[in-house]
Amino acid sequence: MVTVDRIETNKQAVSYSVPAPGVLKYDHLVITCGVDANISLIKGMSEYGLPLKNLGDALHIRNQVIGSLEKATVVEDVEVKRWLSRVVVVGGGFSGVEVAGEIQDLLIEAAPLFKRVNRDDCFVELLHGSDCLLPELSESLGHYTKRLMMKRGVRVRLNSRVASVDERGVQLSDGTRVDGATVVCTIGTQPQAFVSALPLADDQGRLPTNTFMQVIPNSNLWAIGDCARVPNGGEGNPSCPPTAQCAIQQASALADNLLRAVQNRPLKPFRYHAIGQLAAVGHRKAVAEVYGFRVSGFLA
Repeated sequence: MVTVDRIETNKQAVSYSVPAPGVLKYDHLVITCGVDANISLIKGMSEYGLPLKNLGDALHIRNQVIGSLEKATVVEDVEVKRWLSRVVVVGGGFSGVEVAGEIQDLLIEAAPLFKRVNRDDCFVELLHGSDCLLPELSESLGHYTKRLMMKRGVRVRLNSRVASVDERGVQLSDGTRVDGATVVCTIGTQPQAFVSALPLADDQGRLPTNTFMQVIPNSNLWAIGDCARVPNGGEGNPSCPPTAQCAIQQASALADNLLRAVQNRPLKPFRYHAIGQLAAVGHRKAVAEVYGFRVSGFLA
């Protein structure tokens, strides 16, 4: 609820400004602020693209799509109608696939309510830079996701890298134009400014910790989640993945270690155990890998 300006570890104090300036003293400090969206990676994206990082972003995208359909009802030019009815989503990872599926469902349900809008002009174009959607999952589930989404009307373009974004849509690196009134960006993150300003942050703006989730070398400074680089003591990986599933496990383990620290008991190293990965692809369909089993469709 405030804007953090700086953290002074030598004074054990956090300074903030908005809505009013103040300082908070601490005995133990946990930094778990995640990362911020970075849509400046692609030329023009920050001016014409919409980020997807939080619930407010999702509501803004929804309103933008509905607003474009409303504009399409009063426009006489057929080409402009088509442009207003199209949505371009950049990125075919979890966020890109899920938002593309949700917007496609929204268009399918909303289009009949706008009598002067052609249903066939309403669709989502999903752009992905590699040859398979959902690289976090198996290749077979990635190909299944593509087939399912295309069956629902989503146009999927693989191996398509975005060079720039303008007021008309997207320009691909091969010169191809993909136009649409709404462009959603689901790629690119950047660290929070006050975290990257800490002398303990690494060159990527993340806070390295030990296996107890203490930011080295301060025993009373802790970090978890996307803003931290926590070594995984369970499966031999150099660091934990930046996923909500991992952060939830870190939070539970950190709560236990905080209690142990206060009580001067030995700390326990964090060990991440992946349960699986899931992605909704729209119309009550999903793909999943849970405990090594691959599931797709309505059951997932």
